[in-house]
Amino acid sequence: MSPRLPIGVATTYRVPAIIPRSPLVQLLGIITLILTLAGCSTSPRTPAATDRVPAAERGTAETAATARARELLAAALSEQEAGNTTQALQLYSRIDPDALPKAPRGAYLLGYADAALQEGEILLARDLLTAPAASALGKALAGDRRQHWLRLRGELFGLLGDTAESLSAYTALAAELTDTDARTGVEQRIWTVLQQTPTSTLRKLAAEPADPRLHSWYQLALAGRQTEPATAVGAAPGVERARILAPEEVQALNRVALLLPESGSYATAAGILRDGFLAAAFAARTGGVQPPDIRFYDTASDDVLTLYQRAVDEGAQLVIGPIEPELLRRIRDRGPLPVPVLALNYLESDTATGNPGFYQFGLSVADEAKAVAHTAWRDGRRSALALVPDTGWGRRALRTFTDTFRELGGEVKEAVHYDMALKDFTPVLRPLLAPRPADTAPPASADGGTEPPRRRADLDMVFLVAYPTQGRQIQPTLEFLYAGDLPIYATSAIYSGTPDPARDRDLGDIRFNASPWTLADPEQLSPRPDDRLPPAHRQLFALGVDSYLLHAQLADGLSGLTQPVYGQTGLLMLDGSGRVQRLQPWARFRNGRATPLSPAEPGT
Repeated sequence: MSPRLPIGVATTYRVPAIIPRSPLVQLLGIITLILTLAGCSTSPRTPAATDRVPAAERGTAETAATARARELLAAALSEQEAGNTTQALQLYSRIDPDALPKAPRGAYLLGYADAALQEGEILLARDLLTAPAASALGKALAGDRRQHWLRLRGELFGLLGDTAESLSAYTALAAELTDTDARTGVEQRIWTVLQQTPTSTLRKLAAEPADPRLHSWYQLALAGRQTEPATAVGAAPGVERARILAPEEVQALNRVALLLPESGSYATAAGILRDGFLAAAFAARTGGVQPPDIRFYDTASDDVLTLYQRAVDEGAQLVIGPIEPELLRRIRDRGPLPVPVLALNYLESDTATGNPGFYQFGLSVADEAKAVAHTAWRDGRRSALALVPDTGWGRRALRTFTDTFRELGGEVKEAVHYDMALKDFTPVLRPLLAPRPADTAPPASADGGTEPPRRRADLDMVFLVAYPTQGRQIQPTLEFLYAGDLPIYATSAIYSGTPDPARDRDLGDIRFNASPWTLADPEQLSPRPDDRLPPAHRQLFALGVDSYLLHAQLADGLSGLTQPVYGQTGLLMLDGSGRVQRLQPWARFRNGRATPLSPAEPGT
């Protein structure tokens, strides 16, 4: 699996089933044959660039360039047809597209962009598919090649988070397909893109849809955020084929057990999780959906395995909890689980648990660190300075970011474990940012002298794990030390969820992966935590809300969560090891306010 795609996105890229591979393979083979047998026709050249070269010499040079480009293209297409995308990508990079006639230039564009996506080179694919000349060329394609073009654009913009462009390509593709199964596959992709789109973005798109055909899709997705999956279809009339896209109805739950402590070090967190779960159940009841009977079991008062068996004997169809890591291990190691367990924490290992009824869901700083690494890499960052607190969660975040960034090809040049009580970061950061002997001096100054470099030149980003209090000190310090140009990528801890423009101006333009509840309109967030709660407690409340959203799907086991669930803590998806992954939107501080990033901006 390729490590170079952003977190939460499928890290393999193949020609999907919506367009069978065989026609594409045949197309590549035909193009390869044509290129091998083709003559020496050339693309028009600008006269001003060639007038000084004799016609005979110019024709010979153009013939050689065209022949070389054709030869490389045929080799690239052949490697791609054989599944050797890495070699194909290298060959494509050596081709001069201006030396190709118009017809093979289309094959070059489609093949190169496809190989780039397969290898996780999203920025390269974006440049190939969005350049003005490429766009004009793509729009002139027809038949299978046009369907290939539309599929690539739908996939690319879906990866970039540009919902409107992705759906525009997919709806155009669906309109051209006559095969029912192929069209259904495209519609499934449309639904997946919609499920990965923030609610605020959906509302904007639904208000002014660029394509009238998309209006009902937006309404369906919005309806699914407000009701149970089984009722979402009926809430959005106008989507004739929507029923095939809605998650299948799952067996209604009659009883759910919550295993949480009522005393001890985890009691406060457990109480807030419980409040979030019950608030979501009450909101469902208010909306006309009958919640299950909910029973509570105190893990601080009895053995966790005894409590689990008691809950099963009393009719629980799903057990939620525990939260304590040592109790998670005991449940996991129990053996076969007659009733599924949704644990509200993560064990350290990312590997499969070996117990198919055991699922893990929590607030993992490691998952956020992975997301930062993938996003920074996609934005072209390769050399990082890491600033994390000298705590257990700070060290976990650094370890995960470093390992993920290294796997992608990046490097953490320096790492700082700072004291949470630190007020002045200048003594810590000054030696790390000082110019190195190998740094190249800048051009001569206006008075003829040469200015020495003001900071080391081998850094192009900062990875930051900090609460707002520390972040407000770090950002100005970086500017003071001539490192204000380094983009900062932070975890969600950097934002409290409460707008504070006056103080948050000191956070500059930090990019961060946010929990959706922190970016939502408070009047539209339901249920919502008490504003008087500290940010960490409000995050736990949102986790409790999302555990309720997940409960019906997970009651059917791994097959129940077949579609992503858009929750208050992120887009929730179940991986193959039984861990619920959270894909979070990106935001950026502007004039002291946290603002969701548009798909075209770095950090998304």
